Amino acid sequence: MILLTAKGAFACEFMKRHDAVVASKRELPQQEFIGALRLARSVIHNAASISCNSADQFLKNNFENTRELVDLLVKVNSDANFINVASMSFLKDDTSYLETVQMSPYAYSKYRAERYCLESNLSRIASVRFSTLFYKDPARDGLSKLICDAVRTRKITLLNNGEGKRDFIPLGIAVEYVHKITQAPDLRRGTWNIVSGNPVSFCEIAQMLKKHIDGLEISSKDVTESVAVLSSFHQRDVCALGEISYSLEDEIRNYIKQVMNENSYN
Repeated sequence: MILLTAKGAFACEFMKRHDAVVASKRELPQQEFIGALRLARSVIHNAASISCNSADQFLKNNFENTRELVDLLVKVNSDANFINVASMSFLKDDTSYLETVQMSPYAYSKYRAERYCLESNLSRIASVRFSTLFYKDPARDGLSKLICDAVRTRKITLLNNGEGKRDFIPLGIAVEYVHKITQAPDLRRGTWNIVSGNPVSFCEIAQMLKKHIDGLEISSKDVTESVAVLSSFHQRDVCALGEISYSLEDEIRNYIKQVMNENSYN
C-alpha cells in the first residue's frame, strides 16, 4: 500500500493515477494512524504548510510534524520506503544549500525537515525536491495564472521582456517520478531533484501562448526587484529513475483548451 500523509493537489493527482490512500496524522486518531503506517509499503510525506504567521509556526508544522512522523515510522515500519516531499526553496544551486541565515522561515523549516529525514534511522529514505510545478490551477502557480489571463482577457504583461526562466514540470509528470521512487526495490538514501532540465523563459512561453490564442496581445513592464528562482538543474536524478518524455507546449495547449471550455460554460 502507498500512503500519502495529506490531501491536496499532489495527493489528488497521485490517486487518479495509482492506488494509494491518504492518512493524515492531524485528522486520524493516533492508533488508526499507526495502523495505516504499519500497512504501508511506501509512505509519501506530502503534508506541509506554506503560509504561517510566524517562524515558530513554520517549524512546528513542517519540521516538528515531520520529525514526529519519522520517529513513529522507525518504531512501527522502518522497512517502508519513505519519500519526503521537500522544497527547492532552501537550495543555492542544484547540489548545495543556502546558508541558513539566507533562508526564509518556510525554507528553513523544510531544510530542517529534510536533514532530519536523511539523518534518521529509516533504512529507505528519499527527499524529493520539485522544480517549478505546473499545477494547471491559477490559484497555485504563475504559469497557470498567465494562461488563464491570456485566455480570458487576450492580454498578458511580461516582466522585463519575459527574460526570467523557470524549469517547469507538470504536476502529473512529477507524480509519475515519485511513483517510480515508491517502486524502487532498493531505494537509495538521499535527495532527488525532479526536474525537466530544460529551462524556458517567459518570453518563450508567451510565444507558445500566441500560437494557440487568437489575438493575444503581449506587453512588458520593467521591474527592478525580482525574486531569484532556480531554473538550471542537472538531469542525473530523473535519468537514474528513467526520464519521462513530455512536451511542455503540448501540456500548455491542452490547458488552454481546458480553460476555454470552462469559460464557455460561465
